[in-house]
Order: sequence, then structure tokens, then C-alpha cells
Amino acid sequence: MNAFLDYFFFAVHSAFVLFTLAGWALRKTRRLHLISTGLMMASWFGLGVFFGWGYCPCTDWHWVVKRQLEKLPGVAAVQLHGGQQEEVLVELDPA
Repeated sequence: MNAFLDYFFFAVHSAFVLFTLAGWALRKTRRLHLISTGLMMASWFGLGVFFGWGYCPCTDWHWVVKRQLEKLPGVAAVQLHGGQQEEVLVELDPA
């Protein structure tokens, strides 16, 4: 079930982002685009007051599924050592 949810959240969230970027272009979808953009703004700035600015429930739920599947990506980071720049991979804690 979690494998399905992983793909589901990836597909739905990607489609929502693409629609938010381009939904205004077609006259037929402008009203739906206005609604989806309003929902996004309500999430970012309304829920963001409580969970942090830019909060997205879809992303949060997707990360819950990824934690259960133990499919957390590493995060690239840059460390400075005495003026030398070094790129490292930081593993995220699944807990």
C-alpha cells in the first residue's frame, strides 16, 4: 500500500504543481486555477503560521510514506574547512 501511495503522491503533487504553473494559460481552466492557487496560498501562509512558512500537506504526507518505506534521500551540503570547500552527503534521520 505504501509503495502505491509513494507513486500516488509523486504523481498528484507533480500534476498540481504543473497545473499551478500553467493552468492560467487556457481560458477554460482559469477558474480552477484560481481555486488551486488559493488553496496553495492558504496552505503556505495559513497553515504556514502553525507548521512553518511554505507548509504543504501533500509533501508532509508523502514524507510520512517515504519514512515508512525507508526511502529518504540524502541531502547534499557544502562544508568549509579552512577556506577549502568540500561537498558532503548528509543522510536524513528516518525517525
